[in-house]
Amino acid sequence: MKYSDGSEVRAPGTVIVSAAGQVEEHRKCVTPDLKQVPSSLLLYVDFSGSEEFPIGASALSQVIGNPGLNVPELDLKVFQAAFELIQGLVSDELILSGHDISAGGLLTAVCEMAFAGDCGVEIDLKHLCGNGVPACLFCEKPAAVIQVESTKLEQIEKRFSAARVKAVAIGRVLAEKEVR
Repeated sequence: MKYSDGSEVRAPGTVIVSAAGQVEEHRKCVTPDLKQVPSSLLLYVDFSGSEEFPIGASALSQVIGNPGLNVPELDLKVFQAAFELIQGLVSDELILSGHDISAGGLLTAVCEMAFAGDCGVEIDLKHLCGNGVPACLFCEKPAAVIQVESTKLEQIEKRFSAARVKAVAIGRVLAEKEVR
C-alpha cells in the first residue's frame, strides 16, 4: 500500500474465503482453545491427501522472499472425507478443541490453541514429518489439529482409518504454560 506522503507498507496478500451452511445442532461446536484435560492428545488431520509439506505461498515463503516455491495440492475426495469425518466427531462430541492449519502453519495453530487455552503443549513430530520438520511446521496445506481424550483415541483412529484420512498423534496438553 502506498500512501500520499510516499510511505509504503508491505504485507503478504490474503485471500479470505467465507461460507455459510445449515447445521443440525448449533450448540455442538468446537472452539480452538485447548481444554485442560489431563492426558488429552493432539492429532494432526490431513485434509489434502498429500504426504508432502510444500511451503510455497505460505507466510514463511513470503518472509524468506520466495513465494514461488512448490504449493500444496489437494485431493477433493480426501478433503470431503476429512470434512465429513470431523463433522461426525463434532456431532458425537469426541473433539475437545480444534483449529485449522492455515496462516502460519502447524506451529502457529498449536501455539494459538495453547495460548487461548492458557496451557502448554508438548509436540513430537517424528511420526508426521520425519526429517522434514521445518517444512512440516510451516506448511499451510489443508489440515487441522484436534484435541481428543486419550481414552477415546482407538475409537477415533478407527474412524479415520475407515475413511482413509490420515490422522497422526503429534502431542499432548500440559498444565505447565510451555510449548515443548
